Amino acid sequence: MCTALLLAGWLALTSAQAPGDQRFRTGVDLVTVDVVVLDGKGRPVEGLGRDDFTISEDGRRQDISEFQAVAVAPPARSASTEARPRESGRSAVISTNAGAAATPGRAFAIVFDDVNLTRAQADEARKAVIHFLDAAASPDDTVSLVTTGGTVWLTARLPHDRERLLAVLSRVQGRFVPDTTAERMSDYEAMRIHELGDSTVEARVRRRYEYNRVNGLEPKRPQDQNDAPRIGETRGDVGVIAAYIHSRAGATYSLAVARNRATLDLLARAVDSLRLAPGRKAAILLSKGFIYDTNLRGFKDVSRAAREANVAIFFVDARGLEAGTSQSAAEAIGQTDARDIGWATAG
Repeated sequence: MCTALLLAGWLALTSAQAPGDQRFRTGVDLVTVDVVVLDGKGRPVEGLGRDDFTISEDGRRQDISEFQAVAVAPPARSASTEARPRESGRSAVISTNAGAAATPGRAFAIVFDDVNLTRAQADEARKAVIHFLDAAASPDDTVSLVTTGGTVWLTARLPHDRERLLAVLSRVQGRFVPDTTAERMSDYEAMRIHELGDSTVEARVRRRYEYNRVNGLEPKRPQDQNDAPRIGETRGDVGVIAAYIHSRAGATYSLAVARNRATLDLLARAVDSLRLAPGRKAAILLSKGFIYDTNLRGFKDVSRAAREANVAIFFVDARGLEAGTSQSAAEAIGQTDARDIGWATAG
């Protein structure tokens, strides 16, 4: 038996009063806190109630206005794509908010980041979704499946719409095709070079290009030499970032920005769609990750939407457990310069 406890505290806004008895409306925000209590062996602790918890903010104790204990029964079988018997009756195509207050279920938005996932990573992400439906979802839960590519937005009420949800999920594929050519450049490297003019990252990329003889480059410099370009070494203090590498960085960075905007925009919309849902609600993003680009306002939009809709966001890394960088991956081409060994093997 897996038990999750939902706590809620009220934060009251102070009222304002202007001269002449003019009054302004004030509001009350309900802050939802999700808590999972485990014992020393990692097993859920059952039988806890409202009086077993204390909530404080900035050292001040807050009242618990609502308390909900969510118990999820253990799965009857292991996660698989084996079809379950379809229940009698026609599945509802459109969900309604009628009687939502009396519904004990939770609301989840599963955001499948297909624009940033390869086909292999998407396969692992699908397995994670199926495992979630088998092991964590319960009857009366509402699950929305959304793809960042904009091709799927399906809302299903469990258990009636489970088979329809699985059918749609089976057709979702990863759309990202990684660059494995000698001219490859990671999104992070492209951002550092294009946006920040990072000559250290540029030197690392240039050494990789030299070993692979990209665009006529040759590995001429001794490996024990500090070949990072410095201001004053070039005529007119220009050319610290090689023009060809800067051009490649710009192209790679623009593609990364387009993917990240698609992911963040859909994530913000999915979170906002849960605004009126009662009870516990969460968004689950399945992705391989993306660069944190401070130039994109999407990160702030997602944070604001989650705060206003009172939605918790969970991230699932579809790559699984990884160590090292892309340079240490099997598809990496060419030899690694001795000056870049630390970067290539960093965890």
